Amino acid sequence: MILDLTQLALLGILCASIHWLVARSEIAKPFWSRTSGWLAKLLACAGCSGFWLGAISGVTNLVAPVAFNAVGSPTWLSFGFLVAQTFITGVLGIFVTPIFESLLLWGLSASALQDDVDEDDAPEPAAPRLNQDAIDTPVSNPSRRRP
Repeated sequence: MILDLTQLALLGILCASIHWLVARSEIAKPFWSRTSGWLAKLLACAGCSGFWLGAISGVTNLVAPVAFNAVGSPTWLSFGFLVAQTFITGVLGIFVTPIFESLLLWGLSASALQDDVDEDDAPEPAAPRLNQDAIDTPVSNPSRRRP
């Protein structure tokens, strides 16, 4: 059994991106906001979704962070290696999906465009106070003034 770190990073990027796009993005909000029951719980948890997304990518052999040397082994043993690879990829998806999704959300918030305040929309400066008896600070409180 060999663990490929580049494939593990690719698994994290793939699972986090798909989970965010399906379960958190504004463009898919009409779909995920109407879910209920076990599907809503699955979409709410990045780790839970990461297991199933990792298992699907393991079955399709889209991403293979774990590889078994199955050269020359019988067919039934190769099938066992595929099942083990799928399960291990799903378990790895539990751990890498929340980590990579938090990095994705951090990157999105760090790269968000800030709205510039127009001069027309800027709040006007406060007018100077004309009433000298107004309490601005504890020192200007009339009860503390010296006679």
